[in-house]
Amino acid sequence: MDTSGSMQGAPLLKAKALLLAISNILKQENRSLQVLLFGSSGQLCEFTMDKQNNAVGLLKFLQQGFGGGTDFETPLRHALNIIQQQPNYHKADVLMISDGDCQLSAQFNAELKLKKQQLDASIYSVLCAGHRITDSFSDEVVVL
Repeated sequence: MDTSGSMQGAPLLKAKALLLAISNILKQENRSLQVLLFGSSGQLCEFTMDKQNNAVGLLKFLQQGFGGGTDFETPLRHALNIIQQQPNYHKADVLMISDGDCQLSAQFNAELKLKKQQLDASIYSVLCAGHRITDSFSDEVVVL
């Protein structure tokens, strides 16, 4: 989930509400959830929601944020590494919740396409504000 400066206000509230709703669905399905908060290059916080870490822990975790700029490459790289390392995440989905105000480098975009194919993973983007001009990495984009 993007916590950059452009997400402040209503977009961030929408993002948090969506993430809490998804966490509830996954809990009912007895599935775990990895949440990554990100901002500028290298800014990343991680939370694992499972039987030990519940919605209360997630709510506390979501009080954090970065502000500033937006870097999609760090969280996307980290998310795919999690999928690769966790055997129970085979064919996992990545949900990118953002305002879409960021671009990927051509080199990373090529690496990402290859990694998605190797892991049989999909990336779904939810835009809480703003509009992406081009999106070369999402399998589907939804606007809230």
